[in-house]
Amino acid sequence: GNVALEDKWEPSFRMENLRIYRDMGEHAVAAGAELIVWPETAFPVSIFHDRGAEEALRKTARDLGVDIITGFQGLGSAAAGGYSYRNACGLISATGAFEGCYSKQRLLPFGERIPLVDFLAPGLDIDLGQSNFTPGPGVRIFEAERLSCAPFICYEMGFASDLRRAAAGGAELLVNISNDGWFAHPLALGLHAALS
Repeated sequence: GNVALEDKWEPSFRMENLRIYRDMGEHAVAAGAELIVWPETAFPVSIFHDRGAEEALRKTARDLGVDIITGFQGLGSAAAGGYSYRNACGLISATGAFEGCYSKQRLLPFGERIPLVDFLAPGLDIDLGQSNFTPGPGVRIFEAERLSCAPFICYEMGFASDLRRAAAGGAELLVNISNDGWFAHPLALGLHAALS
């Protein structure tokens, strides 16, 4: 969708963001697409805690009549109280049902988590914002209408053991969603593609 990072996270831009991807989805379906894949944080909101956003996403899948895999912000309850923030994606079926959710398991050091924070600042409750994600439990396989898909987010495609585990578990398609808009230099795009 080429949504600028400075616009993407604005709450007032949320529905415009969805409109951009919905319009692209309409063109893809008209060209014969049977599965739509949107990038990492394509929908920059915790959809399970924003019922309006969740229903808008479900309605989009129903209107398009195809399965959608999209990235979003995950938010759940933490074991020790409070919330756990996740870089997540989900499969929404053509009926509008959420068929699966995956949380990124291999978090990018300093971008999504601060390494050794418990060692460096023991006992301190520090809100690191985006750099304070909780890793997901592991490989997931989504059962889309026509095939089984294993989602991965960003540089996770570089971990061959996880991809082999997904293929051994029945995945017919490996899906890598990424938001390469974070990269300031084009060389990083080539490196990311080569890693995948």
